[in-house]
Amino acid sequence: MYNFYSDALDISTQLLRNCVILESRLESELLLSIALDVDRHNLILFYREIATYKELKCFMALVERRSQNEPVAYLKEEKEFYSLPIYVNRNTLIPRNESELIPEYFVNKNIDGQSVLELCSGSSCIGLSLALMYDGLSILNGDIECNTLKIGSKNIRLQGIRTIKLFASNMFESIPYDLFDFILCNPPYIKKSDVSGLMKDVRCFEPLSALNGGADGLLYYRCLADQSMVYLKQSGELLVEIGLGQHKEVENIFVSKDFYLKEIIVDLSGIKRTMVFGKK
Repeated sequence: MYNFYSDALDISTQLLRNCVILESRLESELLLSIALDVDRHNLILFYREIATYKELKCFMALVERRSQNEPVAYLKEEKEFYSLPIYVNRNTLIPRNESELIPEYFVNKNIDGQSVLELCSGSSCIGLSLALMYDGLSILNGDIECNTLKIGSKNIRLQGIRTIKLFASNMFESIPYDLFDFILCNPPYIKKSDVSGLMKDVRCFEPLSALNGGADGLLYYRCLADQSMVYLKQSGELLVEIGLGQHKEVENIFVSKDFYLKEIIVDLSGIKRTMVFGKK
């Protein structure tokens, strides 16, 4: 079929380009690096090697899946987050760069020995980032989806972390009562009517339960504002990630429940992305 890996790379690049996959050459190289289990930057060493049937079959299967818009992170079963390799599959949302604002907030905060509750924890990427930053933290992660919790558990095990506990819980429903220094949440915040308009690689492959934030996208913020007060210490902080243009509505929800806005953190695009609240 193809004599050399470079031939396969050229053909796959054209196939992906025909499927309107942006940066088709780069993505072809990423897929070939997955099939060969090598770093993409070392692919040049393989260009003129004879393609083996087994590796070529694996590569073309990946190209076929990518041509259907399946995200590369699911094909690789890994996404880097805060310099950590995070295991992912279609049972969890792929970690986004903007979510790194939450662990970044805690850099040099000296919070060792304190307690953290994270809801909608997904792959546990945020909790893991904090646990590796401060090994004395006590972290409780909750998520409603059992299959998602299995992914979080695997990531915790792969990183050798012992300070994170996982609970199957619909928000606070099954969380054992305690007072926490910090409550974190990156909830679903897409309006239900907007989900069908998301890019195909998101709406067709990522779990809808991690995207759909109800009719106005604010369902989970109301739940947090209603219930988190009794779980948060008086001096504690609540951090939430928000969607584009949601900051005023989210602020109003929390202020109406006796919180006050301490800080808004913008992402690299200048979008207000993370909100920090305290108790009045």
